Amino acid sequence: MGARSVLAVLTVCGVLGLGSCSETQLANAIAQIEVSPGSVAFGEANLLTIANSGLKVSNVGNGPLHFLAVEVVDNDDHSFWVSAEPQSIPPGEDWVLTASFAPTAEEELSAILRLTTNSETNAVLDIALGGTGVRPVLDVTPSALHFDTSEGAVAEEKTVVLESQGSGAVIVEDIEIHDDALGAFSFDLPNTVELPYALEPGLSIELDIGHEPSIGEAYGATVHVYSNDINDEDQAITLSASGQGTGGEPPEAEI
Repeated sequence: MGARSVLAVLTVCGVLGLGSCSETQLANAIAQIEVSPGSVAFGEANLLTIANSGLKVSNVGNGPLHFLAVEVVDNDDHSFWVSAEPQSIPPGEDWVLTASFAPTAEEELSAILRLTTNSETNAVLDIALGGTGVRPVLDVTPSALHFDTSEGAVAEEKTVVLESQGSGAVIVEDIEIHDDALGAFSFDLPNTVELPYALEPGLSIELDIGHEPSIGEAYGATVHVYSNDINDEDQAITLSASGQGTGGEPPEAEI
């Protein structure tokens, strides 16, 4: 045993309250690595985002655990990496190693996190890393609604369809109405939908926009749909209404 190892074990003995170690204790001091979890499944992760997962690296031996190499091998599209590793872990202590995943393609990706240490067993320990890159896309149709109340129409309701058209689940985070000065607009979702709501690819939900007529000039508002859409996290639905007695034509859009 080298001088550094002897010094390290003597220090450990002191920390553990064992006083000075015998030659037998010094000779039998070994490092033993344990890692939890034994593999990391990131699941679906959006393109252009980073997913992180912590691994608890423990030294369950009675000698210091030294890291000789921490590397990611067989790394699909270089989509995986890890945080800086510790120089060593004393007996009985832990270190949290962070593995990260940033998908570069819409497909299943994998890699191997390889830890090489002075552990008595599992000196070379491989941890499987895996995840799937996805592109969530939310289609909002239509993007504009006009309510004609010029002839004294009563309350009216129209429907907007929110459809998940990408390769990953769309998370509809929130829906808000902005710039509704007259308080004439409202919205409703199906009773089974509670925000935030995960909309799997190919599925859709209906967003009902309600309008209460108001007397006066033409007016409007916008409904904002916030989601994890990779192209547009804030999609606006333009609402307009002709006040009673003003004529039924929708306002001309400015270009």
